[in-house]
Amino acid sequence: MENRLRKILNFCIISMFFIAACASPEDPKPVEAESLETVQEKATEYIDNSTINNEEDNTKEVVMEKNKKVAVVLSRDRYQSLEYNPVAEALQKAGYEIIIASDAVGEAKGTTENTPVDIAFSDINTKELLAIVLIGGSNSLWNNSELHQLLNEMQEMDKVIAAICYGSVTLAKAGVIGDGDIACWYNSAESDPEMEKEGVIDSKQDVTISGKLITGDGPSAAAEFAEVLVDILGEE
Repeated sequence: MENRLRKILNFCIISMFFIAACASPEDPKPVEAESLETVQEKATEYIDNSTINNEEDNTKEVVMEKNKKVAVVLSRDRYQSLEYNPVAEALQKAGYEIIIASDAVGEAKGTTENTPVDIAFSDINTKELLAIVLIGGSNSLWNNSELHQLLNEMQEMDKVIAAICYGSVTLAKAGVIGDGDIACWYNSAESDPEMEKEGVIDSKQDVTISGKLITGDGPSAAAEFAEVLVDILGEE
């Protein structure tokens, strides 16, 4: 494509050079023709600059494409499949790369299926993530310090953080949400006291949005939660 463009420009340059050289001396304002070498140098510079701009545009596209990783956190001892599956399907359909994360690699046990864990919390680089999503089903990660650190880093970088069901309690224990913040979670005799202790206010809604923070109630809200998540990621 570039060689073809150069040939076309060279043809035009030569044509313009001879037209200028053959201009009638009777013309009221004769045009002073530049040398053929000067014109060719300018044309070459224009082509080179265009090539550089195209390469920069392509580089930007590659960088944007790399930033589509979403970490989905599952408890290895028990995660809620009715929450995970709608979220995973929505993210994949929208073209996001899902990375399954937990406290260790291996296999996470769901309520209806098992899912391989791709990466442990200790090996995650939050700079490479677009978002992190916590799926509920168990309280085993509520006090996980490595997960708390990841969440705090994501919040500091102003990235999307989402949690549904018992995952919302992890946000509270990590200090991502706290006194006076409004959120939603799966209400139970186990979760409600923890959220009350952290001062989090129950929105009584299926899904609650606060900037780039999304919380969801439980399995019944999973489809809406997934839809809202994809919408917000689309704005990033």
